[in-house]
Amino acid sequence: MITIDNKLIEEKLKQLKKAIEIAGGKEFLKSIRSDNELALFILQSAFQNEYSCIEVLGKKYSILELLKLKLEYEKSYIKDKKKYVQKIAFKI
Repeated sequence: MITIDNKLIEEKLKQLKKAIEIAGGKEFLKSIRSDNELALFILQSAFQNEYSCIEVLGKKYSILELLKLKLEYEKSYIKDKKKYVQKIAFKI
């Protein structure tokens, strides 16, 4: 078992978990009980394959692809919220 004492890595793992959830991987996340297990899964995947990938709903994602997906989701979420706030401000 591994332990993670690096705050930056812990934060990246939390972001990755959110990205997996956005991609539809709630079932995958149920099998991962901690950040340490996710890190271990990534390491095993990296050593068994040419690169580390996570399969969500039958599609394989690299870690970078998942983080980009999360970023795009957050951008669209912020744009939608901005439009909503502008509509409310206009009514006031």
